Amino acid sequence: EIGPYTNHFDNIMLSGTQVPLAQTAKNLGFVFDDSLSLQAHIASVSQKCNMSLRNLRRIAPKLSFELKVQLVHSCIFSHLDYCNAVLGSINSSQLQSLQRIQNAAVRFIFNLKKRAHIKPYLKKAHFLPVKDRIDYKIALMVFKVIHNIAPKYLQELLNLKDPNAVYSLRYNNDTNILQHPNTIPHFKATYGAFSLRAPYVWNSLPHSLRNEHCLKKFKSCLKTFYFEKTYRDTEDI
Repeated sequence: EIGPYTNHFDNIMLSGTQVPLAQTAKNLGFVFDDSLSLQAHIASVSQKCNMSLRNLRRIAPKLSFELKVQLVHSCIFSHLDYCNAVLGSINSSQLQSLQRIQNAAVRFIFNLKKRAHIKPYLKKAHFLPVKDRIDYKIALMVFKVIHNIAPKYLQELLNLKDPNAVYSLRYNNDTNILQHPNTIPHFKATYGAFSLRAPYVWNSLPHSLRNEHCLKKFKSCLKTFYFEKTYRDTEDI
C-alpha cells in the first residue's frame, strides 16, 4: 500500500553521530519524497523545464520551426517522459502542472500568446498530452513483459488471464488480457503501482493492438490509437 506516512523516528544515531532525516532522496534521477506523493519529483521536473524554456525563448527568433521541435524533444520532453510510468496515480493538480509545461513548449514552438487555445496546436505538432504519454509508456512496458523483453522483476508483477476461463463477451477468444490483482487498495496512490495500473491500461487497448508482435509496429500503432482518441473532435488548423 502507498498511503499517508508517519515518521516514527526522532533521530538516527550511527557510531555516536546523529544522522539527520531527509525529506527527499534522489535515485537514478527520480526524486522521492518522504510521503511518496511524487510532488517533489514533479516540482523538480517543472523547475528544470521552466529554466530550459526561459533559455530557449531568448534565442527563439533565430530558430527554425524544425529546430524548435528538436529542442523541445531534447530539453523538455526528455524530462517530462523520464520515469513517467511511475506517475499513473498523480492527482489532477499534479497532472495539470506537467501539462502546463507541455503547453508552454507548444507556445514556444508556434510563437503563441499565453491565452491561445493549445489543443489544436498539440495536434498539429503531433504531441500526445501528458496523460496519454504516461499510459503510452505503461502499455509499452506491458508489451515488453508479455514478449519477454522486459526485466524479470517487471514480469513477476503481471499475469495473463487463463485463456480457458470464461469471461465477458468482450474477452472471448482473447489470450492477451492481463489479470487484475485480487486485493483492493485502501489508498488512491496505490492504484499507480505498475501491478495495478498496467492491467487497466493494457486491457483498454483494442484487440488488434494487444495481439501485435512487432515492437516497432506496436509503438507506431499505439501512438496512433492514443492520438486519434485524444484529437478525434479537434479541428485541424
